[in-house]
Amino acid sequence: MKVVIIYFSPCGSTGKVANFISKDFERLDWEVQLLNMTKDLDLFPNGDFLKFINRIESHDLLLIGGPIYIDHLHYNVLDLITRLPKADDISHSSNAGVFTTFGKITPGVGTAEACKELGKVGRKTWAALEVDSEHCVSRNIDYPISEGLPGDEVLELVKDFVEYLIKVVDDKERPLKDIESKLVSSFAEFPNLADERLVTINSFPDIEFNYDLCEQCYICVDKCPVNYLVIKDGYPTMLPDDICVHCTNCLYYCPNGAVVMDLYDKKSFYMKQLAKQKLEPDGISISRLIK
Repeated sequence: MKVVIIYFSPCGSTGKVANFISKDFERLDWEVQLLNMTKDLDLFPNGDFLKFINRIESHDLLLIGGPIYIDHLHYNVLDLITRLPKADDISHSSNAGVFTTFGKITPGVGTAEACKELGKVGRKTWAALEVDSEHCVSRNIDYPISEGLPGDEVLELVKDFVEYLIKVVDDKERPLKDIESKLVSSFAEFPNLADERLVTINSFPDIEFNYDLCEQCYICVDKCPVNYLVIKDGYPTMLPDDICVHCTNCLYYCPNGAVVMDLYDKKSFYMKQLAKQKLEPDGISISRLIK
């Protein structure tokens, strides 16, 4: 039996979960194909989803993973799902699962969106894992949210997720319906959600470089998950087309403070969002399994 795991992991958390999941499938003698969208040259900046999708091997189960950005599953992941070939239960199984990572505040409608789009291409989502993870942007403020997560605390949930999906695929525990109907209410809980692309463009400052501080180490270029940063005339710069996903890796990893991005207003915003839900930045993990 074979599982294909496709994931996008700008800051590493989704990739960590993907690897946890992969190890559990291998433990149970499943063959695993891991396909990482992050920094993929066909996808970024070229946008050639077909080339990426053509790498998907025949499988019995498809898993899709990505981060939650402003209450949505990241648009790059949704864009990939919409381009998947229709399930045929020969080389492209209709069996699917979803895993998302979110920075404590809320998983929003991300899982529901994934299930809905997978359904349009003939997939049934039997289970989903929502994983509390370190909030990317908050790494750059005084109070990082869910710092260090995910870790060992999520391993039992991952085990349950994997074992349940295997039982479903083996017809040992196949429910009458997939989980999409359970998640319809998510959309009602988050009415009038804005397109996260527009929100980030309008609410996040552009990246700037202080070349007086730049030591040309190119760590920022290496850490950019969508290859938006490139080297020109010996220094990092941005591509003309703005494909930035505002992960803030460049800001976080620069050892010299040469990457500039004003996040002054983000701290108070995140603290207010946490307070609304009576959560603490360093509170216990609120990851959950949906099946």
